[in-house]
Amino acid sequence: MHSFEAVESQYLKKLLSINYPFLNEIQIKSIFNQKDIKVNGKRVKENILINKNDNIEVYYDFEKFLSNLIEIVYQDDNILIINKPIGIETVSEDKNRLTLEQYLLTKFPFAKAVHRLDLNTKGLLMFALNADAENELLNAIRSHNIYKTYKTIVYTKNAIKNEKYIDYISSDKIRQTSKICAKNKGKIAILEILSCTKINNDLSLLDIKLYTGRMHQIRVQLANHKIYVLGDGKYGDKVINRKYKTNTQLLQATKLEFNFSSDSILHYLNEKKFEIDFKYNLNFNN
Repeated sequence: MHSFEAVESQYLKKLLSINYPFLNEIQIKSIFNQKDIKVNGKRVKENILINKNDNIEVYYDFEKFLSNLIEIVYQDDNILIINKPIGIETVSEDKNRLTLEQYLLTKFPFAKAVHRLDLNTKGLLMFALNADAENELLNAIRSHNIYKTYKTIVYTKNAIKNEKYIDYISSDKIRQTSKICAKNKGKIAILEILSCTKINNDLSLLDIKLYTGRMHQIRVQLANHKIYVLGDGKYGDKVINRKYKTNTQLLQATKLEFNFSSDSILHYLNEKKFEIDFKYNLNFNN
């Protein structure tokens, strides 16, 4: 069971989709049909209007659902690497939200996310399993000794060069948006396009190395250079998204490599490379 308190008046179905974006229409319908939901202690089966501060209890087997959804790529006593699915947040300021970190804490007593992937970005995500490992991983990220590579399908009218983009980004966590700004108004954001392969006249496949981890960084920086991640509804090209009939952004964290010092407790990870396939299912013959 998972519970949350409504922060505003809203219909119940909408609140479920906001708090559990990884559930599809069929699963939400099943929750109603099975009366697996209580509002202020009373079971309901209809999409009723919820008032602010109402308490919602959902008796859905989230643990079983997420265990089937989340793939463990690597695990030892110090670190956990998973293949994050689309539709679930890594962590959230909103304690009502069911997040990956909350779920993993039911399996691992410590489980701390040391970086994030956006709600609609999938791929390799790291969690520390003890305090020493957390410190080592955070220090390595700050010193750019963990190499994160992404693959994405993009649209642009311009030629894409293999180059490094250095910008400054400011983020609004309440509105969940980021934008390029002046140096004195944001944080530095660095990414490098490693390769570009044409798919058709519209689309290209990019390999991207990420040096910093700002909110929506890849999508915002690419859009600033008029390169748009396919399926991105926030910073992307809506006409192209409709043309290719996709509202799921084709962006995936596909590779992790480490460069720890020889005296680090995590130095053994230097010998390992973690990589997953970039999977998508679209018809590009448009």
